[in-house]
Amino acid sequence: MKNPFRKKSKGKSISKKARQRELRNVAASFAIIDEFSRRNLIFWQVKNRMLLIEESLAMVELGLGAALFEGFLKKVCDWQNFKLINEAYEQKRIEIEVAAARKAQEERGAPLTDADVLRIRQHARSFMEQIPLEQLPNLIREFDILIIRASATTADSATEENGQLLAVGHYDGEKLEMAMYDDVKSSLVSSHGSDED
Repeated sequence: MKNPFRKKSKGKSISKKARQRELRNVAASFAIIDEFSRRNLIFWQVKNRMLLIEESLAMVELGLGAALFEGFLKKVCDWQNFKLINEAYEQKRIEIEVAAARKAQEERGAPLTDADVLRIRQHARSFMEQIPLEQLPNLIREFDILIIRASATTADSATEENGQLLAVGHYDGEKLEMAMYDDVKSSLVSSHGSDED
């Protein structure tokens, strides 16, 4: 995920207005993707590193061309990684605040008031350090793509058996490979059959 706060290297600095414009663009993109998610047009299976896209949205995005579809996938990946980074920071914040409150409780030897706990937590939060992205193993760098029918009841119910799966693909951050499910069905079925033998 590109860091919009970092200045460009090699002596070129980004103006304040350019940074603000870039942040507005990122925020607008994330707001649109949030709305797609709320309307169940996209769905992430984070554990499986799989993005499910409902067919109406997929048709619109694919209709814009390969380059813009890849740009859409990058934005959706950045949006999901942003959520994962926020979750990691929230977890770290809670750990730091709880540790600081416990330490203060032990030092004082008497119960802390709610105001004391709030003040201690706010103070502890000011010492939070940045988490290196390399330490976040669940960040998504490549993922599989499934395009499912609009009539699929749930994302989990969209399977090849019930005909709700339209297309499959893989995106590694550089290269996008997509195929209609019916076109690759026989090779996928035969590869699964050979694994079971």
